[in-house]
Amino acid sequence: KTSYTFTSLFEQFIEQSKTTKQNSTVKKYRTCLNLLQQFAQKKRITLSFENLNSDFYERFVKYLLEDVKQINSTVGKYIQTLKTFLNYATEKGYNQTFDFKKFKVFKEETEIIYLTQDELNILAEKDLSKNLRLDKVRDLFLFGCYTGLRFSDIEKLKPENIKKDYILLQAQKTKTNNNVPLSPMAKKILKKYDNFLPNVITNQKMNDYIKELCEDAEIDEPTQTIKHRGALRTDTTLPKYKLIGTHTARRTFVTLSLEKGMRAETVMEITGHKKYDTFKRYIKVTDKVKQNEMNRIWS
Repeated sequence: KTSYTFTSLFEQFIEQSKTTKQNSTVKKYRTCLNLLQQFAQKKRITLSFENLNSDFYERFVKYLLEDVKQINSTVGKYIQTLKTFLNYATEKGYNQTFDFKKFKVFKEETEIIYLTQDELNILAEKDLSKNLRLDKVRDLFLFGCYTGLRFSDIEKLKPENIKKDYILLQAQKTKTNNNVPLSPMAKKILKKYDNFLPNVITNQKMNDYIKELCEDAEIDEPTQTIKHRGALRTDTTLPKYKLIGTHTARRTFVTLSLEKGMRAETVMEITGHKKYDTFKRYIKVTDKVKQNEMNRIWS
């Protein structure tokens, strides 16, 4: 049996994850290991399985919050990654200390930023015939708003995934097969590009262009976001377009579908949400749903 140190086993864990995990997850694993190594060097701690007790956990969390200035939800992400690795190390027989089971993962719900129906209409009706770059970005973004597909899935779409009334694909993130019905608006976008979609650019570029597009369309309502670092709360108010990116499309689909009266189970079936817990946040967001339901049932 090969003998591994904490770091060399973590390296192997990252290598092996490349075959089964998304790039973003592999990147997160890599960043976590880098942060652990920087922490060990700075605080003169040896990274070993024996050292991973509650004292280590408290010092590492403190380092992430105070030295690296991470917010709670990001710290939570790295603690979760560390626990995933330690479960792997335990299964492989390299780790015999189980304090890590008690490591607390901070969870902080981020605000759900989505477009209202009016904002969606403004984008859809905007004349972009003189700006083909933004025209394509707009269509890709709207396609996400009309189907609830993740950007990583839109990126991977092939002509054979697109049927007459629905899209058939395997979700990139969850590896589940998904059948997504096409609404008239989604079909209209496909028709514009001969039953396909314009070429996809990188997520980073797409995010920059979406912000530019939404600024241009004056989607600029002051929008507040709240973040915590330890017990410290920071409130930031920004024009809405600065907070809009590829992920906003999926959130828009879910929120507006619920507002229009689609049942939660149906929305989850379309978006491929497996856990009701992750989905529940959307239901909380939309007071309009409560009002609509109340009026529908009691009028």
